[in-house]
Amino acid sequence: MTLFGPISAEVRQAPPEIGLRDIYRSIVPFVGVMVIALAIIMIFPQIALWLPQTIYGN
Repeated sequence: MTLFGPISAEVRQAPPEIGLRDIYRSIVPFVGVMVIALAIIMIFPQIALWLPQTIYGN
């Protein structure tokens, strides 16, 4: 699923005074947080592996 799928669904429901540029601009902070979270998980993979190791053991 691409990022543009959910956005295009919201664009259809947005009032006419809200432009596509406004919608994309409002998405940028969320994408930034996701990129930072992904970078942290890539740098410290123990964060992502902690729960499976806790549940299933080593």
